[in-house]
Amino acid sequence: MSPELRALIERADAASWRGLPALTPRELGAEPPWLSSRGELGAPPREVRCVALPRGCFAGGLIAWIDADDRVLVIEGTRPRVGEGERVAPPALGDPALRLPTTLGSLELDGGELVHPDRGLAVRVNPENGFLLGLVGFAPTTADDYVRRLRPVAAPTRPLPLGSSR
Repeated sequence: MSPELRALIERADAASWRGLPALTPRELGAEPPWLSSRGELGAPPREVRCVALPRGCFAGGLIAWIDADDRVLVIEGTRPRVGEGERVAPPALGDPALRLPTTLGSLELDGGELVHPDRGLAVRVNPENGFLLGLVGFAPTTADDYVRRLRPVAAPTRPLPLGSSR
């Protein structure tokens, strides 16, 4: 695992993040047979498999969205925490190429998803207080391609065990 990927997973540190390399869930710590679920990516939404990964710093879990060949398309971590459960500050990445709505439970937060497609990263924040809600990592692309093909739009159909792939 690259130092940049390890920093993202273990500390939600995206300072040196430049995109998700080509990986399988096993290379991210999942052991076959993978307990998978289904979720939706893109617009229009298409169903893909999701695999729970060891969660690292993500108290809400870390999920790999995978294609039919078991290649990771997207990793998504929610509720990052460090140390004694302290919140993590959003990374300072400059102006995003795109601002999209995100959700906090059932509440939609306008402009809460800050997309940096050239870095392969979407940062989800609560615009009211600046708290980091989650990170979405993917291979560098365009803003249009992220929305059309890679953006998680529907959570897995059933809860996956957090921090485990079985």
